[in-house]
Amino acid sequence: MNKVFEGLLELVYPTYCAGCGQHGQTVCPQCLNSLPLIDSKFCLKCGKPCNYLVEECRECKDKKFFFSQARSLGLYKGKLRDLIHKFKYGNSRALADAFAGLLVERVERKFFEVDLITCVPLSGPKRDERGFNQAQLLAEKIAQKVDVPFLDLILQERETQDQSRLQATERRKNVKGVFSVNRDLLPKASRIILVDDVFTTGSTVNECSRVLKKAGADSIKVATIARSTQLA
Repeated sequence: MNKVFEGLLELVYPTYCAGCGQHGQTVCPQCLNSLPLIDSKFCLKCGKPCNYLVEECRECKDKKFFFSQARSLGLYKGKLRDLIHKFKYGNSRALADAFAGLLVERVERKFFEVDLITCVPLSGPKRDERGFNQAQLLAEKIAQKVDVPFLDLILQERETQDQSRLQATERRKNVKGVFSVNRDLLPKASRIILVDDVFTTGSTVNECSRVLKKAGADSIKVATIARSTQLA
């Protein structure tokens, strides 16, 4: 019955590739093959692609991270960057399920052995402008696929400047003290995956991880669709 219903939906609302417009899938095989995906050689700490699989890369070993691991589907460039922009600014919400499926498929299963999944919050004006929080939608889809509860734990206390317009040191200052945690929802000693769309310098996810740890979380892992090649 479900397949019949899905077939009727496809007739009324056909699926087109967000990358090239081809009919059939949200991301067609050709566009999928063109994505700058991260392969099996990366830093186990920050997720940056490396020449070898390493415990810590040169860039992250001296940095104070409040999360234990970070994983990203690919690099923030080319076709993946274009798809993320369509997801965030073009209301292509179906991409959340596609991105979530690829993350769950490509990231090691042990990474998802946690108690709950949460997300980086989006400020009120941005949420009103877009109509949704892309990180929350992605986190909910991941949670469904790995059968782990999603909880909207983190609050943004005040407006900040757009992180994309700032340098690394400015980014850290911009998000310092901005977030808080709904402690009533947070189970004690929880193992958490924190979800965002893009890992650039790591300032936002690190600050969110800090307040989660302060509120009583046992450990935090970070999952994003894409990341830049360098930390700062």
